[in-house]
Amino acid sequence: MRGLLAILVIVGVGFVLSSMFSWLSGFLAVFLAVPVFALSKSQSIIYGAIGMFLLWLGYAMLIDFQNEHLLSNQIGTLLGHLPVSALLVITGLMGSIGGALVGWIAGLLTGFIYR
Repeated sequence: MRGLLAILVIVGVGFVLSSMFSWLSGFLAVFLAVPVFALSKSQSIIYGAIGMFLLWLGYAMLIDFQNEHLLSNQIGTLLGHLPVSALLVITGLMGSIGGALVGWIAGLLTGFIYR
């Protein structure tokens, strides 16, 4: 239950931060969630990756629906006729890699703080 709550906090706070400031500021949500929920290193990597995957997937879907799939159809054509859903999942996977790295760093820093 704590893990689900951590993921929801990462997605919610990340969406608010990335909407208000920059798309990179969404990664700060992982830095906020890891010490608050006292996650271990492995949990912070996993929850950071899942949270950022959901955040980037949702944000990419929002932008894609707003421009009526225009850009994603053109990029899909350039990449060998990939469907829109595959491009959205690839975007989510790129966000999950960043979320896992930020979660790993936050887990290391939390280990130093709570020693």
